[in-house]
Amino acid sequence: MPIEIHEYDDLVEFVCDGELSAIEIMTVSADFHRNTPRKLALWNLLGAQISYFRAEHFPKVADKGAELGRLRGDGARNAIVVSTPDEHLLLKAYSSTASAVSSVEHQVFLDRDAAVAWLRGDRD
Repeated sequence: MPIEIHEYDDLVEFVCDGELSAIEIMTVSADFHRNTPRKLALWNLLGAQISYFRAEHFPKVADKGAELGRLRGDGARNAIVVSTPDEHLLLKAYSSTASAVSSVEHQVFLDRDAAVAWLRGDRD
């Protein structure tokens, strides 16, 4: 499977590898959060190819994320880690769309440690 799930005490990390579809991301996220919702989620896309993820996918993925955000509760956060500046810009655009329809906070990073620090940081 191109998405592995690693659970830690306070967060879940979705480690993605290879080419992924928006459907795969939504399915894995929904299956996980419906059973064991976590406030903090790290989407590690360092090994993934996200060239498929186009602006026309943003609303559908964002709407699904908003639905799951209600299960995750107040203070839910998603950190997304990517490997290139172009991917960073693409996912920043997505996170703006997601933030418009969801209470889940989103942030995009080029460094995994920075993403984890933000997830675990002050949420006031």
